[in-house]
Amino acid sequence: GDVFIRVLGQDKKAAGSLKVRVEGMVAGEKLDATYWHPSFGFPRGKAFLNRVFSEKQVFVRPDFRMRCLRVCGEPIRVEEAKQMIKGEVDRLSGMETTWVLDPACKRGFMREGLGKLKELIGDDNVTVNVASAPFRVTVKGGVEATHHLQRLMDEARIIGALDEALPDDTNRETCPICTDDVSNGEQLGCGHAYCSACLSHFLASAVDSKKFPLACMGNEGASAFATYLEQHAQELRYCTTPDCKQIYRKCSNRAVLKCPACFSTICPMCDEESHEGMTCEERERHLNDQLDDDVARRYGIRKCPQCSAPIQKNGGCDHMTCRQCEAHICWICMGLFPKDEISIHMRTPHNVVYGATP
Repeated sequence: GDVFIRVLGQDKKAAGSLKVRVEGMVAGEKLDATYWHPSFGFPRGKAFLNRVFSEKQVFVRPDFRMRCLRVCGEPIRVEEAKQMIKGEVDRLSGMETTWVLDPACKRGFMREGLGKLKELIGDDNVTVNVASAPFRVTVKGGVEATHHLQRLMDEARIIGALDEALPDDTNRETCPICTDDVSNGEQLGCGHAYCSACLSHFLASAVDSKKFPLACMGNEGASAFATYLEQHAQELRYCTTPDCKQIYRKCSNRAVLKCPACFSTICPMCDEESHEGMTCEERERHLNDQLDDDVARRYGIRKCPQCSAPIQKNGGCDHMTCRQCEAHICWICMGLFPKDEISIHMRTPHNVVYGATP
């Protein structure tokens, strides 16, 4: 059953600190992406993680949302478990092969070949990425799995050629993914209908590739354009105005671009709002200075007039001493004075030693 840990204490700060430490211990050490493999979500992968626990006494928890593993155990055991996991990931990666589904075989493979392939090598050894074009199929199982995939793709090309020879029925409803008649259809709000299996592959592919937001595959022009943008992300950018759909090409000259939709001006070098009269570096420094000034005003921070180190007064005497350069400062006028003269200064022109606003 569930296990609960209760942290109690009269010192709220200490209890909070202990709570964070306990939560960290319970969550375990997060392993980086090199220790992750999608198969850990399937029975064989789970069996391997159970074997790690049996052999190394290290509990391994897969986090599918973050696509990572978390491990709990004694440090020495954890290191041994990490080596074991890394070896398994390397082994599985070496057995994987990815093939591109060309248009000639896409329909036949999605209709018949995919199901046959899963029967031959196992459902958890086949991954289909249909979230972006061109579609890709990844198989695990070495040479034998690759042979099955290649044979079924060849058969799918023959099926595709036969389909092309048949007269086209314009009244039939076609799935945007497999381009075949819709089977167990699911109709979306845009009006396009998908095979339930194809839609499932589409959603799973999007999760694996982290491609969001999703675009309907039925709009071929929009889908192709979205794929092109994804492949040229370093060259093409969206307008800086939120929700504006205009796109511009990133360039190295200083010509200011003007969005024809929202009329905002953009610097194509740093992809920010235009900053005439300042270079991109100067603009960055200016923003940082503004941020520093805002923080200083909010928390009553000033700069030492001698070394510019930040100084904060939270009460007490208006005679301040800089911790960095040891300068003696009047907090009221921020003047610099010798140590033996500053008290006289504050009493004479300011007529105060205490009481200035922090």
